[in-house]
Amino acid sequence: MVSQPDISNTLDKSLYSNHSAPSYFILKTVMKLNQIPIEFQEEELNELKYKEIGREMGQNLWQSYKCLKKNINNLQTPESLNDYISVFPGSLTNFFESMLTTILERKTAESNRKRLLKEKSLKELDSQKINHLLSLLISALINFTFPYLNLWLPNVLASLCRRPKLLSSLHDLLTKCSIIGHTNRHERRLEKTRMKSADPSKRLLTEKNVFNLAVIDNIDFKERSFQFGNIYDVTRGTSHATLRMVFQFSLPEVIVEKPEPIRDLNIDTQIFGISQEMRDIIFKINEIFISLLAFRYNERQELEYNKIDLTAINSEILRQTEFGCNLPPPNVVILEPSGSPNDDNEILRATEMYRRDFSLEENDFLDICADEAIFRRLIKCRNKSENIRPILGQWHTSKDMMSALVTLFSSYGIYDLATALGVKFLDKFAAVIDYRSTRRVLELIWVAVGAAINIYLQKSKIKIEEILSCPANEKICLRIWYLYYEWFAIWKTHLTGIRCGNYELQKFGLAAFAPLFPAAGKSNYATSVTHFLANLEKYPLLEKKLRLCASINLAREGHYPAFDEALETHGVAYIKQNITGNSCNQENLELQIKATQEERNRIDTLLNEFLGTYTYQHKDRNTNNRIEPLWKLVHDLLEAFEMDNPINHDLFKKNSPPQLNQEGLIKINQAYMDGLKRIKEIFRQEVIKTEAINTKGRRVLSVMKTKISDLSKNKKPRKNTVPKNNGNQSSGVLPIQSNEQVLQSVKGNLKRASIELDNQNEPQPKRQRIRIITTEEEKQILSCLLQKETIPTETEINEVLSKLSQEWNIQRVKRYWNNNIRHKKKSK
Repeated sequence: MVSQPDISNTLDKSLYSNHSAPSYFILKTVMKLNQIPIEFQEEELNELKYKEIGREMGQNLWQSYKCLKKNINNLQTPESLNDYISVFPGSLTNFFESMLTTILERKTAESNRKRLLKEKSLKELDSQKINHLLSLLISALINFTFPYLNLWLPNVLASLCRRPKLLSSLHDLLTKCSIIGHTNRHERRLEKTRMKSADPSKRLLTEKNVFNLAVIDNIDFKERSFQFGNIYDVTRGTSHATLRMVFQFSLPEVIVEKPEPIRDLNIDTQIFGISQEMRDIIFKINEIFISLLAFRYNERQELEYNKIDLTAINSEILRQTEFGCNLPPPNVVILEPSGSPNDDNEILRATEMYRRDFSLEENDFLDICADEAIFRRLIKCRNKSENIRPILGQWHTSKDMMSALVTLFSSYGIYDLATALGVKFLDKFAAVIDYRSTRRVLELIWVAVGAAINIYLQKSKIKIEEILSCPANEKICLRIWYLYYEWFAIWKTHLTGIRCGNYELQKFGLAAFAPLFPAAGKSNYATSVTHFLANLEKYPLLEKKLRLCASINLAREGHYPAFDEALETHGVAYIKQNITGNSCNQENLELQIKATQEERNRIDTLLNEFLGTYTYQHKDRNTNNRIEPLWKLVHDLLEAFEMDNPINHDLFKKNSPPQLNQEGLIKINQAYMDGLKRIKEIFRQEVIKTEAINTKGRRVLSVMKTKISDLSKNKKPRKNTVPKNNGNQSSGVLPIQSNEQVLQSVKGNLKRASIELDNQNEPQPKRQRIRIITTEEEKQILSCLLQKETIPTETEINEVLSKLSQEWNIQRVKRYWNNNIRHKKKSK
């Protein structure tokens, strides 16, 4: 583009140089004497003329394809911006250049007028800015018209968008072209102002028929990189907060809870165990297996059946299940967070914040859901605020139910069955690292066991009720894995209740599975489940609400998430995707969480207008049904069921389950009744408090537990005890020794063995534990941490560590703080 002449600049300077502007009276007199009209009749173009101009320019652009194609090198790889602009169609270039020049001249003149009054230097017309806007506008029009020309500017911008390290440069470029309203620094200031003024409680519904279901969980962040200068042992900074959410359901009727009818709980209250309704559900599930297997006999009287898979079982179970949550989707609100959830006082503060947000009165109930760790803290908070009704998160409970099943059958060959299905990392499977993967493996094992049991019963002409009544030394493998088939059906019922929003299935499943928690040594979950089921029995109106909304219906039918699962998706993940700035700064983190929804809504308005509302087409996942390994496992189990000693089967030879015998059968047969007895004791001690609390033996397992590390020890090869040959002896031939040499070597070996035996019999002195004594100087340095009632942050600990010797680390400081705080509480 040709540079602009300096005429306008000289005119501007002469206009504001020495002469002052004439007064309005003089101008009016001169114009009257010369008969010049004061009011000009400006000719305005009507809309039709503007449309005609636009139509002609569009036609010219469409006809310029050959000219653009001829100059394709300058359009794709120009040497400068002027070369790039010079090959644009002349009509577009002249039109936009004139428009932009006029606008810029007016802006410069207005700016110079203000600068002149402030006695500042005058601005000059920036022709390069016109070139920047001109290239951007015309490139967009040409790229829209001819998208396959591969213009230089759109292609470079596309590459720039893929480089996260250069996003700041892209931001500066768009700011300079006036596409972005202000700089990044100013946007941070505006964002902080918006966050401080944000009030998420304004998004809450206040109708009387609204059921406020509060859900809380921990949300934590870790710094992306280590602090500057850290090359050794200083850990990355972290920050924690209690994420507070609420799901507001509009109920079809107003449920008045004043006064709340409360049922009395006593020793005779039946809460735990397999109810008749649960037995009917287990019977229906077994009927589904039988109907899908479709047993029949061919002409040679051989038993035939269909090869079923997990998908068919799941589809049939869902088809026969009654769906709940027949309400509109809930209103989801992320409220202002509270402090770290590792403190009982912070959890109590979170409940008080909920009361303030919901405008609850003193006698109103607060229904709040959390995972097991926070649930136990909420139980403690009930001592200070009785109107808290904690709800145990179903998703975390379902995860621990799977862990209990893996623990109970760890010594009965569950690892061998998982290996047969293709599981490679048994340690991850045993720890339930991934919920979906572990769930799928356990479901495949369940289908294989269920199919094998029903085929065996059909062949043997035995009823399923007769399995457990066999003689003690018969059908050991069948009876053990029938218990897995039954107990996993209980877990499946609980999960189906979650996914379908069916409250009865959830309650029956949890009550039936509850005794397995103490049997598997899950003491914390045994206590929490006891409190939760007791609350459901105690408050009938809470049950009435949960029957209407037992899950969060923010997904398609059959895939409803649990309360705590929805918080992970619509809360924790949502926050982490939309948070900006320094998330390890506690003040900034709390501001970001509070204003996340409002900030995202501002952006969604723009994205929905330009990109359209995103609608995700929900489809079932294309998962591998593993038909071949599944049915190979079915046939292996059928062979093992018929063997007197199933541990000799190739299926169990790899790990040799230690309890797949009569002794193990007796233990696992008694495990459920033992767990039922122990959970009833917890109910009497913790809930109705008719007995003194005795926690001794709560973590004792009813069966033997096999760890993955134990399996790896069994696989270690034995050391080779054959003596190595000397270099001058031929390999594979033992040296010939005389009788005297043999006798002397035997005497020497006996002497060494007697010496070692004497040493072993002598009492070995116990290793004394060295006690580290904290000096007075160190106590003085650490005293600042003891002034806080909450555990100090890592930043505070690092500040203290910089003043202490190298013998101190973060763990030792935390132990020192815990011991002193505990001592203070005891002294009080």
